[in-house]
Amino acid sequence: MSKHTLKKSFESGDLNGFKVGGRCHVSVSIPTPNGTLQARSGLFFAVIDDPSMANQDGVRLPGPPPVLKTRNYRKTGTDGLMTIGVNGAMLALNHVQVAKNATIRFWWAFIGKDKREGCNDFALFEIVDEDNNILHRRWLCETRFSLFESWTVFQHVNDFEGTVNLRWVSSNGRTAIDEDEVEQAFHRTYPCTLLLDAIEII
Repeated sequence: MSKHTLKKSFESGDLNGFKVGGRCHVSVSIPTPNGTLQARSGLFFAVIDDPSMANQDGVRLPGPPPVLKTRNYRKTGTDGLMTIGVNGAMLALNHVQVAKNATIRFWWAFIGKDKREGCNDFALFEIVDEDNNILHRRWLCETRFSLFESWTVFQHVNDFEGTVNLRWVSSNGRTAIDEDEVEQAFHRTYPCTLLLDAIEII
């Protein structure tokens, strides 16, 4: 296998080799609005943010680990509506060698919980360089459009060569004009969840 190819799964039953921010773990199954989801490949998959770590009112339960603040993630939609991250979790695969024209591929699914007005939870994938410059970012799902997405394949043809960090983020979001609203929403946020499996660079 050359330095520019990669196959990464979760079959060890842990997150060994990944950098973790917030509440992440591996699982063999998870309940969804459309029944139980199992791994897309093998037995285990990654769960990014933990929906079980909140009570019935959406209040996040005390850690450890602490949740990840995600206010730096922002997006303005084509309708002019801005979403600002509140909190969530991240899984990262760092110091990955990629070749120009290589295909980065993985399977993802998303489970949203919060239907309240002004909420827009989201999941995204990004590629950053060693200086934390964003080389590619894709918003995978937003709850104002869909509360649930089953296993979906993501593919991206890389247009540069070098060492990068791959990041997957699951975050609660607010469509707020006043950023104080984001801080006020920090605890009652109904964690959303990004599922990840079968990461490849080919």
